[in-house]
Amino acid sequence: MRPPLRRRLPPGPARAGGRGGAEQAMQIYFLALVALSLGAVIEARCSTPGLRPEAEAADRAFHILGRGAFAFWLVLLAWGFWKLPWMQPVAGLMGSLAANALLVGGGARPYWPGLSMGLSLGGLFLTAMLMMAR
Repeated sequence: MRPPLRRRLPPGPARAGGRGGAEQAMQIYFLALVALSLGAVIEARCSTPGLRPEAEAADRAFHILGRGAFAFWLVLLAWGFWKLPWMQPVAGLMGSLAANALLVGGGARPYWPGLSMGLSLGGLFLTAMLMMAR
């Protein structure tokens, strides 16, 4: 009886079952760009009082998170062109624009402020993870 064949795995993160570091960083980078972009676009599109949070503190947080998401989107895009191969920031930019077009094309929804704040916080968290890993 012959022993079962074993497949040799390359050394590094793939051996533990995880993805390579560069591929995982690209995924985090892309998700952060799209999340920050969507959070910023929703905040910019919700200019009518009926689409903004009613409480003053929530409205202020909505505004700050939306504008912060846009600022960090620009910073992350510039960082990507500086540190990553040029295709990754271009893919992130195109993905952000496509996601924005799909979102805005669907029309305004009453749950947009909460979605915007959640996407902004998620994008900021992913940005922090990406910056700490590099």
